[in-house]
Amino acid sequence: MEINVNQLVQWLFGGISISTLLSILLVILVLLGVLKLAKGVLIQSLLLIISWLPSVIIVLAVDTSSLKSIIPLKGVGLILFPYTWDVLLGNFSGQDIGYVASFMLVVSFIALLHLAVMFCYKWHVKVIYAPFIAYLSMIALGLGLINTHYAIYKWYENSCITSGIHPLMPVIFVCMLLVIMFVMYWGVKKRG
Repeated sequence: MEINVNQLVQWLFGGISISTLLSILLVILVLLGVLKLAKGVLIQSLLLIISWLPSVIIVLAVDTSSLKSIIPLKGVGLILFPYTWDVLLGNFSGQDIGYVASFMLVVSFIALLHLAVMFCYKWHVKVIYAPFIAYLSMIALGLGLINTHYAIYKWYENSCITSGIHPLMPVIFVCMLLVIMFVMYWGVKKRG
C-alpha cells in the first residue's frame, strides 16, 4: 500500500503544532503555580515533548508500512522517536518532510543533551561526557541512525566537492594534526 504523503505532512505538522501548544500550556500552568510539583520535570523535558509527541502521532495516525525501514514503525515508534525521524529522513530526503525530520533530529539531540547534562550533575560525572552520552542515546533510540549518518556524509561529501577538494583531504589533515599533537604531548611528558 502506497503512503499518502499529503496525509503524512498533515499529521506531521499537526503533531508539531499540538506538541508546541502542549508545551506552551504546561509552561503557563507552571508559571501560574498550578503544577508546582512538576515544575522541575516539565521545564527539563519541554524539548523532549516537542520531539516525541509528533513522532507518536505519526506512528499512530499514518500507515507507514510502505516506508523503507529496518523495523516497521508501528511497534517501536512509541518509544524510539529518533528512529521515526531517521526513517522519514531516509525516505523523504531533499523534500520538506526530510528537512522537518532533520530539524526534529536536532531537537531530539538537544533534548537528550539536556538530560545528559542533568545526569552528569546528578551522578557527579564530568559534564564534558554529556554530548557523548546524548549521542549514544540518539543512536540507541534511533537504532543506529543509518539514514542520518548517510545524510551527514552526503552533505560533507557535496561540501568538499563544491569547495574543490577531495573528501579525504580534511580527514588526512585532521589525522596529521592529531599525530603532531600526540607527538608534542608525548615529548613534553617524557621531558617532564
